Amino acid sequence: QKQQGCPPTTTAMPQKSTTPVATTTPHAPYDCTAGLAAWETGWSGSKKNWCCQHKDLGCPQAVATTTGLPYDCNQDFATWENWAA
Repeated sequence: QKQQGCPPTTTAMPQKSTTPVATTTPHAPYDCTAGLAAWETGWSGSKKNWCCQHKDLGCPQAVATTTGLPYDCNQDFATWENWAA
């Protein structure tokens, strides 16, 4: 006499892939080393901004004063209303 029931099932663990997964890094929108020698005149404004912010290249230099700050706030203080905004 045959017993009726559910067909046998097999539970197998999924196989790990042996194929390496390629990891991609986001491509930089600019090559900040290309044209670096003439960046001030050769780069677009957006390239200057991006390279300065992300690669610390092509950044404008701050104007140095005797105080080491870009502006001397004590100079012409008596007429500060005339300073440029």
